[in-house]
Amino acid sequence: MTFALTPSADQRFAPLKSVPSTITDTAKEASGFYKALGDATRLEILYLVFTTKTSRVSANALAHALDISAPTVTHHMKKLIAAKLITREQCGKWAYFSIHPVHADTVAAIFTQSDSHKKSI
Repeated sequence: MTFALTPSADQRFAPLKSVPSTITDTAKEASGFYKALGDATRLEILYLVFTTKTSRVSANALAHALDISAPTVTHHMKKLIAAKLITREQCGKWAYFSIHPVHADTVAAIFTQSDSHKKSI
């Protein structure tokens, strides 16, 4: 009588189920969200929009405050809008941006934790 010392491929690996499309969609959304937060300029833009007293800010004001070009602001805003961190409102020829209500609490937590961390250092 002989015994197999190594298990067959079927015995070594448990069968995996396919990933449901809802999980795939959630993963893609989360990936875009964290990629948007993974850039220092986008975090600076998010901070400026979050801390503005009028709750909305123009792309021109952001470009001036950060000393970057308007096209650069537009590039970053597209990513922040896609991640549902920022909303865009068109008023005539000007576009104004504000924190997206879906992630308002998350954005507030990011900058509140950041401020409390600085105070503890």
